[in-house]
Amino acid sequence: MNWTPGNLILVGSRSWGGRVEYVLGNCIVNGTGDQIPVALFAPKGNRHGIMRMLMRTQLGANVYDDGQFSAKDFKDYPLYIDDTSNLTIPYLVGQIFRFVEEKDVRMIVINRLQDIDCGIMDEGSREGELDETLRLLKALAESLGIVVIVVSKLSRISIRKGIAPTVRDILDVTEAEEHCDQIILLHPLDPFVENAKMILPLGHPNYEREYGDLVINVSLDRDKRIFIKASAPIEEDMPISDETLMYQWHPGKSEGEWNFEFMDAEGMGWMVSLNAYEESDG
Repeated sequence: MNWTPGNLILVGSRSWGGRVEYVLGNCIVNGTGDQIPVALFAPKGNRHGIMRMLMRTQLGANVYDDGQFSAKDFKDYPLYIDDTSNLTIPYLVGQIFRFVEEKDVRMIVINRLQDIDCGIMDEGSREGELDETLRLLKALAESLGIVVIVVSKLSRISIRKGIAPTVRDILDVTEAEEHCDQIILLHPLDPFVENAKMILPLGHPNYEREYGDLVINVSLDRDKRIFIKASAPIEEDMPISDETLMYQWHPGKSEGEWNFEFMDAEGMGWMVSLNAYEESDG
C-alpha cells in the first residue's frame, strides 16, 4: 500500500484475523523500513509482548524461537510504545503532539479503536463518539503531516452469515468511509491456516466503487510474520460479496402473504408475515 502524509488508514479484522501481524509486519517493520519513527498506542496492551513480536518479525520466527541471535542482530528500531490502559482523547492528542515534536514521529498506530475512552467526543451514542474520534484523527494527520493507522474490531455478523466483511461490519462505526483515506479488511479463511483475503473497499488506486470491492488473496508468512500476495487463487467455501442485503421480501405460502426477513445487530434472524388486504370505501 502507498500512503502519504495526512492519510488516515483503518485496518479491521476479527479477534483472530491477523491485524496485529499486518500492522507490525507489513506496516511498521517492512512498511517503514526502520527509516520512519513510529508511535504505537496499545491500550490494555503488553509492551514486552509487543517488543517480542517485533523482534520475531525482524529476525524471523525460526531464528527467534531457536534463540540463535544476539543483541546486534536486532536493530534499535525507532518504535515508541504507549500501553496506557485508560486511553482518553485528551491524553491521546497530547501524546501525539509530544511524539511528533520531540521524537519526529511520522506514523501513529492506534491499536483497538474501540478501547479508546472517547466519551468526551459525543454524548449521543457510542457510534457518534467513534465517528467523531475518526474525524479528529484525520484532522490531526493532515495538520501534523503524519500517517495515522487505526486498528479496529469487526462484528461477528458477517461470519455468521458466511460472507466476507464489509465496512458495515466495523464495530460501532457508521462513517468510516467518510473520514478514512483507506480501509483494509482482513478476512482469514481459518484461524489455523495462513490463507486470507485482503479486502480494500476504499482508497486503493485500482478501486472503483461501481465494480465492487478489490479482493486480494494473501498468505501469512509464518517466519517473517507478514502477509504476502498468494501465488494462486485461494479456494474457500465462504463467498466474497461486496453487497449483501440486510433484509428481503419474498412471497408466502398463501395468496397475498409476504414474508419480511431481517437480521438484528446480534445476528439473530427474524421473519414477519404480512397479508395484503383491500381497503373498503367505508
